[in-house]
Amino acid sequence: MKDLSREEVLTYLENNVVDKQGAAKITGQSLNAFTQSVKLNAIKPYFEIKHVNGERPTVRLYHVDDLKEYAKNKRR
Repeated sequence: MKDLSREEVLTYLENNVVDKQGAAKITGQSLNAFTQSVKLNAIKPYFEIKHVNGERPTVRLYHVDDLKEYAKNKRR
């Protein structure tokens, strides 16, 4: 990705990366169920920022392709 322009990176992120709410929608889960799936490592963040000393919540973003694959394979 180092040869991509800023605009190309932003377009990629807008089309392929979502937050927790968007991720839960893609997987067909409630927010609580999605959070549990993350805690159980069934779903792994694509990108994560952990803040020192818990001064702010951890930021997690999820890749759409990973979520679609999870949704396709999860138990109903």
